[in-house]
Amino acid sequence: MKKEKKPGNMRLPFKPMIIDRGEKYLLGFFLTWWTLIYIFGPCNGYLVAVDTSRQPGELIFEAAVAEDVRYYRLDERRSPLYVKSLMHVHPKAGSLTLLEGLHCDNLYYPDTFTVYIESTSDRLGQPEYYSMPIKVVVFGKDCDREQNNQLWMQQLQTEHMEDNFNDLNPFGSPHGSSKVRLMEARRWISESYASFAVPTASDLDITPRLCLRRSQLVGSLADVFLPFSIKRNCTVEYRHVSDQRFRIEKRNGDLVAADDVCITEPIWKVSVLLSISCPVDTTSLTGLQDTEHRLKIAYRRQRLDADGADADEIARRVRRELRNRSPFFEQHLYVAGVLEECSPPVAVTTVKARDPENGPVTYSMTSLLDSRTQAMFDIDSRTGLVSTRVQLDRELVDVHYFRVTATDDSFPPRSGTTMLQINVLDANDHAPVFEMAEYEASIREGVGIGTAVVTVKATDQDSGKNAEVEYSLASVVGGGTSTAIEDERAFKIDPKTGAITTRTALDRETAGVYTLIVRAADQASPQSARKTATATVVVNVIDDNDNYPQFLERAYAITLNEDTDVSDTPTVAQVTATDADEGTNAAVRYAIIGGNSQAQFAIDSATGAISLQKPLDYETARSYRLVIRAQDGGQPPRSNTTQLLVNVKDCNDNAPRFYASLFQESVLENVPVGYSVVKVQAYDADEGANADIMYSLAQRDSQGGSTQDMPLAVDQHSGWIYTIKELDREKQTKYVFKVIAADQGKPPQTAEASVAITVQDVNDNDPVFSPKMYESAVSEADAPGTPVATVSASDPDEDGRLHYEITAGNQRGRFAITSQGGRGLVTIAQPLDYKQERRFVLTVQATDSGGRSDTASVFVNVTDANNYAPAFENAPYTATVFEDAVVGTTVLVVSATDNDVGANAQITYSLDAGPDDGNAPPPFSINAQTGAVVTLKQLDRETAAGYLLTVTAKDGGQPPLSDTTDVEISVADINDNYPIFSQPAYSASIAEDALVGTAVVQVSATDADAGLNGRVRYQLSEKDQQDGSFVIDPTSGVIRTNKGLDRESTASYELEAYAIDRGSPTLSSSVPVVIRVEDVNDSPPAFDSDKIVLYIAENSPIGSTV
Repeated sequence: MKKEKKPGNMRLPFKPMIIDRGEKYLLGFFLTWWTLIYIFGPCNGYLVAVDTSRQPGELIFEAAVAEDVRYYRLDERRSPLYVKSLMHVHPKAGSLTLLEGLHCDNLYYPDTFTVYIESTSDRLGQPEYYSMPIKVVVFGKDCDREQNNQLWMQQLQTEHMEDNFNDLNPFGSPHGSSKVRLMEARRWISESYASFAVPTASDLDITPRLCLRRSQLVGSLADVFLPFSIKRNCTVEYRHVSDQRFRIEKRNGDLVAADDVCITEPIWKVSVLLSISCPVDTTSLTGLQDTEHRLKIAYRRQRLDADGADADEIARRVRRELRNRSPFFEQHLYVAGVLEECSPPVAVTTVKARDPENGPVTYSMTSLLDSRTQAMFDIDSRTGLVSTRVQLDRELVDVHYFRVTATDDSFPPRSGTTMLQINVLDANDHAPVFEMAEYEASIREGVGIGTAVVTVKATDQDSGKNAEVEYSLASVVGGGTSTAIEDERAFKIDPKTGAITTRTALDRETAGVYTLIVRAADQASPQSARKTATATVVVNVIDDNDNYPQFLERAYAITLNEDTDVSDTPTVAQVTATDADEGTNAAVRYAIIGGNSQAQFAIDSATGAISLQKPLDYETARSYRLVIRAQDGGQPPRSNTTQLLVNVKDCNDNAPRFYASLFQESVLENVPVGYSVVKVQAYDADEGANADIMYSLAQRDSQGGSTQDMPLAVDQHSGWIYTIKELDREKQTKYVFKVIAADQGKPPQTAEASVAITVQDVNDNDPVFSPKMYESAVSEADAPGTPVATVSASDPDEDGRLHYEITAGNQRGRFAITSQGGRGLVTIAQPLDYKQERRFVLTVQATDSGGRSDTASVFVNVTDANNYAPAFENAPYTATVFEDAVVGTTVLVVSATDNDVGANAQITYSLDAGPDDGNAPPPFSINAQTGAVVTLKQLDRETAAGYLLTVTAKDGGQPPLSDTTDVEISVADINDNYPIFSQPAYSASIAEDALVGTAVVQVSATDADAGLNGRVRYQLSEKDQQDGSFVIDPTSGVIRTNKGLDRESTASYELEAYAIDRGSPTLSSSVPVVIRVEDVNDSPPAFDSDKIVLYIAENSPIGSTV
């Protein structure tokens, strides 16, 4: 027996007031229950994407809606049968976990299904009964595959004959990619149910009224109806309430009374629209973004002291009384046929759906696989009659698929769907068409009977018998001496395949060409309706090759001089062969197939003319024996050969050749006269006098001088080059000249070779400084290692390596010298002191490898150093200047000091742009002597609000020293920019029954100035303010209604909005705003007058117009 519920121990969401018809409070009353029934209808439901890698026992969704004690279970009546073997609901925690891993094979369950969870509670302040749907989408690496849509849909329809097909498959193909399935699943429409009880009092004889105060709490939506998975991972926005007697506190989701109200209806409903946004990467909620939910609230009376109903009874009552069931079709799949080429409209079929509430339904349909289908059919939205809109063409689209939707007139509207397949039936409207209008084939004479000639092909765009084609020969005509009967017996055609073959042996001499007319006919019924087409086949009979080419002579022979000119490839011989065949079989081609390995000769393949391609060389080859082939063009070809003997006659055509193009040798400059230096040698390929070589020197050497002046000569017989005078390397280090070798032929042939003789040095010269004296100045501040002077001496001898040293004047070792690249570098070795030594005279000696030497003097003057750098005072510097300052305004003065004297203390200032200014020159300049920074051009704070400059102070020392400092200049703003609206004009529309304070449109303007100069406020024009229909928020720019609108009085408003900055003086801009008032049916028809007086003649006939 249930424990009695005491009202004093219950938490109520609001305090009820029971008032009788006389507005007096009842002293005695019975407590009753107002049952608050929440119908939670999400447009997308709770969508859970589950990866196939998830293991048994893992959490999928937390369905608990409150911390209080509740009981949860799987709604097996609404959930598919296979769900209880896949998932488990914890009875107290409400957690949905996996019993086994999920798969995408679609063998035992689809990869998209719905799970319904029920929850019950006997505690006041919590829903007695709650049912929520969870859409599960299975995805993973094996889920992205295409399957047969139609088979899947038939299986789904069979398993869920009594369910709403829209809940199971609201989209075309469920087996696309995981991303597509997840996106389509968001279009799912379903409902959650819950009942909520609130206590109140009632007299047995008086119908109570429920009265609420303004802002009095009705119930907390967030605390009572949102599952923990949504609360913890998602953001909820409460957007709209259908009943204006209530409103939502958007900050916490409380449903409160909008004003003082009393409700007398036994059942009343409120719909609330919520928007839920969840992160994509949330563990249990994948892909929920910007989803919308509807919450329908209904109240009903129930006695508090009545026996409580169990959860199953409550669930059945809620579903029975408040569920808005979807329309359903009589068939899950409609199949219809329609003949093509019929003028529209043609009735195709009629689909029929019924609404469980017996309300009217509206039909619509959407094409599935081909977007062109949508424009070809219409459906009567009232009767469901489907008809054609255009003349159909089966060859364009043969099957059309539609999803037909039936929608009821409830709120929110519910719908059911079915599938419609329309097959387009064929009409014989196409004749066969050959692939080609004319075929051409060739066949050799003498081939066997049944040899394939050619296959013709014709196609028909119709279907069935209308597309079956049979072939026949209409006529056969030969092109020779054959008779008509012989022509007709020459070929046959296969009626099914179109293959043409020979029936008799062909003879080219009898008929060389056949012309066949082929007919193709479809097999439409009756035979009189058949359509035909013809094509021409030309068959050429090819001749057999049965004759060999024959040369006119058995062999050929010629004689050629080896110096025969080949520049124009002269013809040196002619061979000719003939063939008794015809056509290609008689076309002879010539080729050299032997004895021409070096391609010395070529033959014209068409004429047989033989030409010389390369120069002949008697010394290389004294004769050639060419093998020449004549070949006809038959298949296979036939050929014959002959020989051509070519004898080469010798000529003196070889010049002498040196064994090397360059002869090189070295010789000491002190060798005696007559010393043999190098031998040059040449050879000649000729024989006798043509090979007898004499040597001589060319008249000029490589520098253009006469070789007779050289201290060298050549022996004309042996080729030895020897000295005829003493050598001196210091006068000439190398001799380069040419030697000529000439044979004794008629005329003689010559050759040249280069000779290079290098004269090697002997140490016979002293080094010499140039100049002999060097002058240099160094600062006492220069560090050791600083170069002072570079001295240089030269030695004409070949080994010119010199060693430098300081031999005198180097007091206290202040300087050092090193030998580098043949020069001596004098550097500072020890720090210098201007006060101790102001001048040094150094003696530097250069010595060669043979001990020969020379000296030079180096005068070094020591100078005083620039020891102090300039230093800025009060660095870094900052300043401010207004952007309207005139050009030349002094912004600030920088100052630096230098502790040196004279030129070392003379400071000049220079200005550089800061690191952020790039290459743009700054709009400032600086006086080089005073350090005054002035404006160089007009400033604009909106372009640049500040500048960072670098000022350099440099003294006059050598080298000069310097210091830098940063100067930061801020540009102060003035009010010189007008506010600018984001649009040139604004327009909006609003219903004429909109409440006062309704937001219509928002204008927005920006001001480029800073501070108060850039802060914008909004106002309407004086005319619009006086009219008072609209007001504008001075801060946000939102324009709202200020009083009730009437489209019949004013259909549109043309406002002018102003944006005004807060500068001094202020600047403003305006923008036009057009607001159109949308009509609401709020005016009944009215006669022009309450009383109408009419006159009619007494004899007017019946039916006369009064």
